[in-house]
Amino acid sequence: MAQLLETKTAVVYGAAGAIGSAVARAFAHEGAHVHLTSDRLSSVGQIAAEIEAAGGKATAAEVDALDESAIEEHLGNIIKDARQSISRSTRSVLMRYKAFHS
Repeated sequence: MAQLLETKTAVVYGAAGAIGSAVARAFAHEGAHVHLTSDRLSSVGQIAAEIEAAGGKATAAEVDALDESAIEEHLGNIIKDARQSISRSTRSVLMRYKAFHS
């Protein structure tokens, strides 16, 4: 059975929290390469390691979800390498990002 998000890239801001980590794990379970971000690198690093130990693909990065330029740079780097991207923000940062760049 094919995974729903196979070949997709998911970006989860605030992934160190309970909701963000659950979302990241769900995306990974469905086959996405998950980019976990938080201002707590050690926490998202541990979650990424758990995802990889379970056979998923995960990358951890320290990104301040309130710093729009850091988000823009981070997303730009991911989009360059990703064939298709999906994003989920537990802090509604992406909505502010879109409004800022409209």
